[in-house]
Amino acid sequence: MKKVVFLLLCVALTLSAADRVAGLGSGSGATAFQKGTYTIVSSFDPDLPSSAYGMAIQDNATDRLWIASWGDVTTYEFDMSTGFATGNTWEITNSIDGDDMAWCEYTAGAQFVIGDYTFSNIGVWDASGSWLKALAGPASFSNVFPVAIGHDMFYTDRSGEMAWGSYTGTESAITWTVVTSPVPSSYGMAVWGDYLFLCNGEIGTDNLFIFAINGDGSVNLTPLWSAEFTEVVDGANGAIDYDGTYLYVYPQNDFVYTLDIDWTGAL
Repeated sequence: MKKVVFLLLCVALTLSAADRVAGLGSGSGATAFQKGTYTIVSSFDPDLPSSAYGMAIQDNATDRLWIASWGDVTTYEFDMSTGFATGNTWEITNSIDGDDMAWCEYTAGAQFVIGDYTFSNIGVWDASGSWLKALAGPASFSNVFPVAIGHDMFYTDRSGEMAWGSYTGTESAITWTVVTSPVPSSYGMAVWGDYLFLCNGEIGTDNLFIFAINGDGSVNLTPLWSAEFTEVVDGANGAIDYDGTYLYVYPQNDFVYTLDIDWTGAL
């Protein structure tokens, strides 16, 4: 049964074979301009039939959120206002071992992208879930955990390296710029406006971050805001997204948490 919970939840989970673990990398905890806090507005249990990781808000539809379940290679749509599944699904095809997920609307049509846990590869589908293409990830990456699209760019981060490249929806390949990541063991990413959101599985330190995206699409590596997500024992080891009002965090195989954050910047 789906549950919408309107109070702060502390869910203690132990690491299991159903959890995917990011590489530790060489980054260190970044110092933000603003050390932030959050308040939980609500949460819901997706209650999926198998292990899940990625999450993406479909911005052109009201209260629509998708979760990628790698255990049964299926994506599931949810109504964000109720926490209930809508019944809409599509299959993660072409042997993509799905991890993080992102959505963006382009001139030629909206796209979903999902990172590949097996190797440095990214799957791309149209708004209906029909396969479009595969994109090679950065050559130095052994696989692709977090993915984010928007700002005419593609962003990812793995094992102490952050990467980005121009992407407007039509490219068959991405020329990647790879830099040392300011954040270790990253799991989730999202783009909203001129900002990049990132979460990781660090414990006892900040694991939610907001970075500014520069005019050329590169990332200012000093975070504007950061906070420690403490609702589960493994930190924010899953997906993140933002809808213009609230921050959404989905630790893998857990609840989807709606957070009201205290950074008032340009958000």
